[in-house]
Amino acid sequence: MERDPVDSLLPELAEWAEKQAQPVQGNSNDAEILLRLLYEHVGLPELGELRPNDLEELLLEQFPAKVAVEEDEDLTEVLATLRELLTFAGDTGRIEPGQVDDLRRKVDEIEPRFAEVATAPPDTQPYDLRQELGLPDRLPPLRLPSDEELAAAARQSPLLDRARRLAVRTVACPIQAGALSTADAIAAAEALGFAVPDAVEGMADIPELERLWEWAAELEFIGPSTEIVEIGPSVDDWPDGDDQAVLDVWADALGLLLEEIFQDECADLDLEDVAYYAMVSLFLARSEGAPVAELRDMIRDIAVEETTSDGAWDNWVANCGDPAERLLAVLADLGAVTMDGDIARLTPLGQYTFGGALTDGGVEVPLLPPVEEMTAFDLVDFAKGATDEELDAETDAWFEARGAVAATDDLLTAAAEGEAEDRMIAVSIAGPHAATATQRWQEALDEPMLRPYAKVTLYQLNPSEELESTVADAARLLTDMLAAALDSVDPEELPDVLAETVPAGQEPAVFEEMWRLEHPDVREVLALIGDQHPDKKIAKAARKAGFKIAGE
Repeated sequence: MERDPVDSLLPELAEWAEKQAQPVQGNSNDAEILLRLLYEHVGLPELGELRPNDLEELLLEQFPAKVAVEEDEDLTEVLATLRELLTFAGDTGRIEPGQVDDLRRKVDEIEPRFAEVATAPPDTQPYDLRQELGLPDRLPPLRLPSDEELAAAARQSPLLDRARRLAVRTVACPIQAGALSTADAIAAAEALGFAVPDAVEGMADIPELERLWEWAAELEFIGPSTEIVEIGPSVDDWPDGDDQAVLDVWADALGLLLEEIFQDECADLDLEDVAYYAMVSLFLARSEGAPVAELRDMIRDIAVEETTSDGAWDNWVANCGDPAERLLAVLADLGAVTMDGDIARLTPLGQYTFGGALTDGGVEVPLLPPVEEMTAFDLVDFAKGATDEELDAETDAWFEARGAVAATDDLLTAAAEGEAEDRMIAVSIAGPHAATATQRWQEALDEPMLRPYAKVTLYQLNPSEELESTVADAARLLTDMLAAALDSVDPEELPDVLAETVPAGQEPAVFEEMWRLEHPDVREVLALIGDQHPDKKIAKAARKAGFKIAGE
């Protein structure tokens, strides 16, 4: 495995700093941040290849995007550290003296803009998942435990427990070049149960410990001192802080893991965003869960599409392991994921935290209110993302709280007022309870939007009752069915969809009735049939009916 170029350079930088006649400005933490941004995001393979334009990208693009900075934070030390890095590069022969002067002048030029850009609130999220994945503005609501229960789950995180124990275990240990001494690293690794190689020259030779050390520092379990290990403020917040403080620490940990889990060994493969894509897939799967194989294929497709290096994927997997399994293992260690065989599911804590992140990114993810406060539209929205078991449980509780008659009335009112998809869902929820509210279903016969559904439901309750379906009923049902799936209808399935509501040979008569309907989606539905139905006669009849709407 190739040695990390930043880890290789930092000891040399520290040794150079100790030999200077005057104390150097800046600090090793900022030096590591700047070097990692240069190598991993600006794309410089060697410090000697640094050019003035690279400094603009580093300070005005990558640093603001990748480093969290408070609005009032003093960033002069960051620039002082960068200037020392330039001096170091010149002293060690990596950069010619004249080039060092040019780079220093560029830093001076950028300095007035740097603090403003670095502390400005971002206009967009670093990963615009809503746009990238075509997510809607709003997703179905979640039913989640209370904040108290979520915080209790966050307090059980094995990963955060190890990060805290590492900080407490190493307090007052000396730090050199941003790392523990070899002896302290070995002792900490053994105490935490990490495998320790036979030959250890430094903390970098124990990758699990090094990774935990970096995360503990970024999560502020370890303080900012560059000389000895200090306890950071998160030690007070987790696990003994109040519920909100605990949830904040856990959320910070999830964000950090998603951002940094794949920023490591293989520079030829771009896995920077795949953790976020995987989380979106898990989030959208809700309680159904996502197969590990699907997550693996998705990650591979994204990574391979972004690289031009033959064999980069196979090399990465050979050196670093299966990325899906690696990601899921870390998420499970944090407490964000549970595994059931080959199915991965977000925990309620994972759903709560990532749902909040999506909301911050422009995708509304509402929480389902208490059952006593739920409306019919809340229940219909919940159905769009719930399993059958979850929907049954919410429906039973809601009917019990409101009473069968009032609950049915609310659902059918929502069905009449809502869009086609909402209407079909509302009717399907109310249908199984029809025997307890037959009067409301009888009244629905007088409502055009509900009449065909009421006929079907009442017939199921009493097959002897004469409720003959008409062409208008078939027209309305077909319009609703296709309107609810305008963006997802498979042309090959279109004949089967029509056959469910329209007897063979009666399509023109139904289309003739459809164009007369007061339905907001009828024009689009007729256009869909006219464009995509494989039977030319049926497609022509649909187009002919659509022309009549246009001519009105």
